[in-house]
Formats: sequence, structure tokens, C-alpha cells
Amino acid sequence: MTINKGYVFSIVAVVLYALADAIVKYYVTDYDVTNVMFVRTLARFSSFILLAIFQGVNPYKTKNVKNNIFRSLCSLGVGFAFLFAYKFAPMTDVVVVSQASSIIVIPLSIMFLKERFNVYTTCAILLGFLGIAFAFRPSGNVLQLGVLFALIAAILSASSAVLSKKLTSSDSELTIIFYQQTFVLLASISGCNIQAMPTSVIVCLLLSGIISALALYLKIHAYKFANCSYISSTAYFILIPTTIIDFWVYDKSPDAYIIAGAALIIAGCVIANIKK
Repeated sequence: MTINKGYVFSIVAVVLYALADAIVKYYVTDYDVTNVMFVRTLARFSSFILLAIFQGVNPYKTKNVKNNIFRSLCSLGVGFAFLFAYKFAPMTDVVVVSQASSIIVIPLSIMFLKERFNVYTTCAILLGFLGIAFAFRPSGNVLQLGVLFALIAAILSASSAVLSKKLTSSDSELTIIFYQQTFVLLASISGCNIQAMPTSVIVCLLLSGIISALALYLKIHAYKFANCSYISSTAYFILIPTTIIDFWVYDKSPDAYIIAGAALIIAGCVIANIKK
């Protein structure tokens, strides 16, 4: 079994995202969402600005301005769609529906990236989705506004992934990230008031931003080594570090559903890496 570099980078990115999100979730219930988003984005963007200065490059220079802008808008839309989804629907329902992005990626990759259909990758994605659904056990009330927003987030997330793969053939990771973070920062800066937040909270959120910056870089970098649909099969792996964090931080032991879901996800990861 040969493990692709892109797959490894993506798995590491997923674990880092889980850690960064755990920090955010700890504070987001007590502090304004806009403030939390702004501080995290500021730290993330600052990390990439320093990297651009160190490399002496202009990250905005590209021949694919339209695609970068469109991808940035998709990423921004994902963020807002998730916020509205969480407002109108249970978190478990939102998580399960949003993971459909990994399935939506398959036809988009075939149509726009001319990627060849791969039965192993498809099985991995389907097992991963089944694992997530099994672990979180969504409620039966699927006809609700929150789920609609979660589905919109899934479609936009899949579109963003396909555009990321397309852009990595000509643009650097920094260019792709700079366009995205510029849009997110401009959207979050309006209405924020970080003076109301304690210094200790701001420091923790800045740390979350730095961790998510590394995760974002690795995620974009992964597309240089593997097909879009192949990378998408790693998204479900987030259940593993999330379960560990819940156990370690919140003393929440995984039940049989979580364990079974994790087993399905791990099985999907193994199948995805079967040598063709």
C-alpha cells in the first residue's frame, strides 16, 4: 500500500483544523462570533504576510484573478452558510449534511478537472460519509432551513476544493490563500469590537489562527500531489481527533456509535490507499 504525499498533508491539515476549531468552540459561546472570526483571521493572515515578505514575492500576482476571486467568494460563502446553518439546525445535522461536499466533489472533478473515476476513492468517500452519519446520528427532521444552508455550504465547499486543485497547477499556495484571506478579513472586520475581549482570550484565538494557517497551507499544498476527489476522502477523518479532544478536554467518552463511525472512516482511508 503506497500512501500519497497529498493524502498525508491533507490528514495532518484535518488534525490541525480540529485542534484550531476546538479552541474556537471553547470561546465562541461566550464571545461575539464576529470578534472571534476577526481575531482568528487576523492571526492566520498575518502568518502568511510574514511568509510572503520572507520569500520576497507578491502573492496577489496571478493570471487567474477571476478564478481566485470566485474561489474566495465560495470560501466566504461557506463560512456564512455554516453560521446560518448552526442558527437554524442542530449541530449534528449540519455536520452530517455538510460532509456531503466530499461526495459532490466527485462529479465536479470529473466535469471540470477531467479526473478519472476511481472506485477505491468513491468507496472511501461513501464509507466516510456513512461513518460520520453513524457517529453523529442526525435527527429525522431534515426538512428545515438550517439543513438547506448546510447543503449550500457543502456545494460551495466542493466548488472551492475543485477550484483549489485547478489553481495549484499555476498559482502558489500563498497566492490562493491571500485572495481567500483578504475576502474573509474584509468581511469579518466590519462590526468587530475586540476591546471587549480579555487579553488571554485574544492570545488563545491568535494561537488558533496560527494553527489553522498551517492547516490551510497544507490543505492547499496537498492538491499538488493528488486528485481532488482523493483528497476529499480525508475530510471525514476529523471525527478521530474530535473524539479524542472531547474525551481529553470535556471528559466525554466515545459511545458505540462513535467507535463504529471511526472504524468505517479508518476503513475508508485504508481503501483509498490501496495500490492501483
